[in-house]
Amino acid sequence: MDRQREYGEVLPASSTQRKPPKRTPGSRPSISCPDPHVPYQRSRRGRVSRIVLGVAFIVLVLALLALGAIVFSYWQGQQSYDEVAHEVFPTADDAFAREVDLETVGNSIDWAALEAINPDTVGWLYIPGTPVNYPVVQTSNNVTYLSTDFQGNQGWLAQFGCIFAAAENTPGFADENNVLFGHHMNDGSMFGFIEGLYDPAKFNATRNIYLLTPDGNYRLQTFSILTCNENEAIAQTSFATAAEYTAYVQDVANRSEVVPDPAVDLSSVSKMFMFATCDNAVKNLRQVLFAAVVESTAPADASIVNDAQAAVDAARELTTS
Repeated sequence: MDRQREYGEVLPASSTQRKPPKRTPGSRPSISCPDPHVPYQRSRRGRVSRIVLGVAFIVLVLALLALGAIVFSYWQGQQSYDEVAHEVFPTADDAFAREVDLETVGNSIDWAALEAINPDTVGWLYIPGTPVNYPVVQTSNNVTYLSTDFQGNQGWLAQFGCIFAAAENTPGFADENNVLFGHHMNDGSMFGFIEGLYDPAKFNATRNIYLLTPDGNYRLQTFSILTCNENEAIAQTSFATAAEYTAYVQDVANRSEVVPDPAVDLSSVSKMFMFATCDNAVKNLRQVLFAAVVESTAPADASIVNDAQAAVDAARELTTS
């Protein structure tokens, strides 16, 4: 053995010595080495996940806070008007349920208290079967009461704004067409109820509207509901001739998206009211409800209302006969 090592002879492989692995032609040995970047990559992915979850949580919290603010503003807005109604017109629901005469109902309102809260007060609007039981104001523009409520509150706590008569109308509802604006609240309050009247059954079950004022009271009957573009000059308050007014009444009646039952005799519509609000589904559209005066205690409307009431009575007789 020593002699072989001395002369450099190759010794035979021992039976206990490990043999090299066999390779197929063209193959390369597989070497498995630990990747020094793996711990760093896992750590970075973990940080990204935590950041994403944190951002998602913050967004969720902000969304819940925004929703809570909206719900609170709706509650606060309605609560504000409920307090006013309780103070100045606590018998509204009971009075109209008993169908008392218009003059008696109007005398139930404490107009002095209303005007003390807001000097711009011009009336009170009540619509049976809806949340509408609100004061009406009028000022020199059509902007102030979009973001100011009846008690003078402004900002996000005054999202209800206030129902107001158009600045273009003559004070005292003396025009042939008197225009009232109100917000379209998603809970149906203010003028949000109008959207529901596109259902014929609801429209025909909600035909009476009551507008009470310090000088006289009105019972109105709806005869048309339509949708128009915000730029359409539909809020026309004055007319050069009787023929122009008649054509206007006929046009809005023809465009009604619901057929009123019973119908209103359009030839008797000598005075009317228009109630306008936004279409929340389409930004540039407006929802508009029209109602004719069929009963009034206002002295200037005596002849107008007598003719209208006679026409309504005649229509009722035809439907019942």
